[in-house]
Order: sequence, then structure tokens, then C-alpha cells
Amino acid sequence: MEEMRRKDREITDRKVIDGIIAKADVLHLAMAYKNVPYVVPLSFGYDGKSIYFHSAGKGLKLDFIKKNPNVCFEFVGYVKYKKAMTSCDAGTKFLSVIGRGRCRILANAAEKKKGLDILLRQYTKSKVKYSAASLLATTIVKISITGLKGKKRW
Repeated sequence: MEEMRRKDREITDRKVIDGIIAKADVLHLAMAYKNVPYVVPLSFGYDGKSIYFHSAGKGLKLDFIKKNPNVCFEFVGYVKYKKAMTSCDAGTKFLSVIGRGRCRILANAAEKKKGLDILLRQYTKSKVKYSAASLLATTIVKISITGLKGKKRW
């Protein structure tokens, strides 16, 4: 990934980056094909190496991924607004992670189950049961991460 312009805001500690992702509620996934951008908010799961998300079997998101599996993604782990009387004094405190990766639509039932289990663990500590039929009907996409950058502003 490119060098960060504001080195004073860069987070280099992978444990801190992983912690931001672990606490995030939403993955913002950016895709592009033939100079047309597309971004969507998604629920996700993260295992330290890959990101998983689920999808309907058809739609614009999958159309983009099939045509160009290279994606960019973003997580925000903390945001606090600093109110001020002038615009120069206003600002935002935040922790964020931006990364890149390559998508693969999972076809193997065991891989799909692993991905769905990781996704569900992101939002609940309880074991969630689902039927083989619902697993079969759910599209699971794996993003193999190729780069991550963390950023903070305090």
C-alpha cells in the first residue's frame, strides 16, 4: 500500500489494527469496473488474515466482484466529534483501517461454513445454528487481505 502522508497519524501496530477491526460494526467495501466505482456497507467477519461477508446469490456487488475481484475496504472503530465555535477549531477524533484485497466467491461447503462461522462470531459470542439448506442458499465471499493501514487522530 502507498505511504501515508501524515506519518504522525499512522498506526503500525498490527494488534491495534486488529483491535479496531474487531470492534467495528460495518465493513465499507469499494469495488470498481470499467471506471465505475461502487461502495456498499456490509456485515463481516475477520480472522486476522481474511474478511468474510455474505450476500444474495445475485446482484450488483457480485457482478462487480466477478468482473474485478480487487477491492478496497474501510473500517471505523471510534469516532468522536469536537464541536467548536469556528470551523478551524472543529474536528473529528477517530481510529480507522483501510485495506486492499482480492475477493473469491466460495463454492465449497466447508469453506462457506468456516466463513459464515467467522462472520457470526463478529457479532455474537453464542454459537448460531443454521441449516445446510440456508448455508447452500447463502453466498459467502472471502477477501484475502493484501494490505492494511491504520490511522488515528486524537
